[in-house]
Amino acid sequence: MGYKTTKKHFSVFMEEAGFWINFFGLHQWDISFFHDIPIEADSVLACCIADSDAMQCSLMLNPFWSDKPTVENIRAAAFHEVCENLLGKTDSLAKARYVTVDEINSERHSVISILYNSVYRKCRPLLGKS
Repeated sequence: MGYKTTKKHFSVFMEEAGFWINFFGLHQWDISFFHDIPIEADSVLACCIADSDAMQCSLMLNPFWSDKPTVENIRAAAFHEVCENLLGKTDSLAKARYVTVDEINSERHSVISILYNSVYRKCRPLLGKS
């Protein structure tokens, strides 16, 4: 591992993640941020560990990167990890040995509701009337 991420990088990570958490309206989650826990895989820039039943999530910026960290790739990593949180329940359901149709439908509609409130309502007025 060649590069250490700094406190400034971590601030950018938290600020960017906060933007996307607000954008998607993920306020029902108890989200914590960590920077002091090394992530084992060399290629992992950040990670998301979530418990969708408890609505708790940890977003972690890896303190060691193999490539030089930039503001842009720190921001991209934050966006990626917030999306991991957004889709975490869907991932769990897909991996479950036993899942009901109702559980799948409920989670799909939950994601659609989040996208409606965060994307459609914010972007539709920008598109004008047709």
